[in-house]
Amino acid sequence: MDQNLTLQLLALKEEFEDYKEYTSKNIDSFFLCTMALIIFLMQCGFAFLEAGAVRSKNTTNIIFKNVLDSLFALVCYWTCGWGLAYGPGEGFLEHLFGQSEFFLVGTNDYTKFFFQYVFAATAATIVAGAVAERCEIVAYIVYCCSISAVVYPILTHWGWHESGWMAQGFWISDQEKTEYLDFAGSGVVHLCGGTISFIAAYIMGPRIGRFPDDSGEVSGEIKGHSVPFASLGGFILMFGFLAFNGGSTGSITAPGIGKIVSRAMVNTMLSGTMAAFTCLIVHYKMKGKLTLLFTINACLAGMVSAFAVHAGGGSWGLFAACLVSHKGICYAVSNAITGHGWQWLPVAQLFWQIVCAFAIITWSFATMVPVFLLLKKYGKLRVPAEIEIKGLDIYKHGEAAYPLHAYGHGWDEFEPIRTTKKISVLNPEISLEQLASAYDAMSHKKSVYHNPSGFEHPELHGVAKYKKQVPKPTQSGKENGAFNA
Repeated sequence: MDQNLTLQLLALKEEFEDYKEYTSKNIDSFFLCTMALIIFLMQCGFAFLEAGAVRSKNTTNIIFKNVLDSLFALVCYWTCGWGLAYGPGEGFLEHLFGQSEFFLVGTNDYTKFFFQYVFAATAATIVAGAVAERCEIVAYIVYCCSISAVVYPILTHWGWHESGWMAQGFWISDQEKTEYLDFAGSGVVHLCGGTISFIAAYIMGPRIGRFPDDSGEVSGEIKGHSVPFASLGGFILMFGFLAFNGGSTGSITAPGIGKIVSRAMVNTMLSGTMAAFTCLIVHYKMKGKLTLLFTINACLAGMVSAFAVHAGGGSWGLFAACLVSHKGICYAVSNAITGHGWQWLPVAQLFWQIVCAFAIITWSFATMVPVFLLLKKYGKLRVPAEIEIKGLDIYKHGEAAYPLHAYGHGWDEFEPIRTTKKISVLNPEISLEQLASAYDAMSHKKSVYHNPSGFEHPELHGVAKYKKQVPKPTQSGKENGAFNA
């Protein structure tokens, strides 16, 4: 009787352990998928941030490209990205890239795949802001596929796979060795994306009107069309970065992991907050203005910490990990001062982080410079000047973010609106040239109205100036005649 009871208890214990293991795996998968969904929402944040930062004539185009980024990144990471990043390999080459599990054949780790896919999509979409308002859609698709299929996966294999050469580091003694410290992608995501952004912007060149005197020295600010859009995008990205950094633990059920997740989120918010405060104070001292967009970008840079936002902040994140962590150089100096001896591991770790940062930059240059140069050689990198000046929305998509007809009452007597209304009724096949010209003329009229003292379109290189005084409103109930000319 006692023996049967003991056997039953042992069987029950074994069943309970199996149930506990299955439950832990399910909870970890649910946690990682939830974090991945929040990170995926960052694509919406990037879209709104960039849409607000560009002019209204390119809003549809920039949002469309963010949609393409999410779609093409998934296909490319599924076909070969995952295999290059995490596929098992053999021999010396396993230190450089994975050699199996392409098309997800041979793996059931769909949770990690989805989580890594949203990271790959983030690395690719970082570049969109650097080439906004002038990049051909073909070029966007090509570099997006290149990043998500080859560039980013191989970097993650180097740094995040157990057999990667950066992850393995080197021994400095029998008991101490370096390793690649990159908890949430400061290097493989942000430094990579920022470096490619620099390459793309340099090869493609500035937007028309960015340097009005054509000297390349005196810059002209090209303002976006919607501060609310950019602000909304910034807040969505702040929300996403909490999951981006907190979810990088990869699990939640192991002892102490919950504390690490919460600490990562708190540190992320503190970094963003202090960066925003610092830049806000400095900018106010220099310019005398409290700029919303400048503050939001500073907060994002701190959260990445993390060119402008990504490359600089990403590289600092790599170096800061071995400077101010509890095993960093600052603590080593403190221990040496207090008589606890000097430790060489933090110094060796800083050296290894510098080597890894240089490798990331070199790999990004080596793979993407040829891509952009080939696109430029065959005329597929940048849109023609005429299309860039009039905007990509009409010529590339046939749909404006803010259609002329949507202005409605008060603009009915404006010639371009009357013309396009008539054409759209009589002939649905509206000429893109007619629609783009009407939209451009509408932009000029609106600019005159909102800035009657004088308005200069930066895309015209400072040549054409529209100066016209808006007449005083007529008697109540009648339309203002300023728009009939």
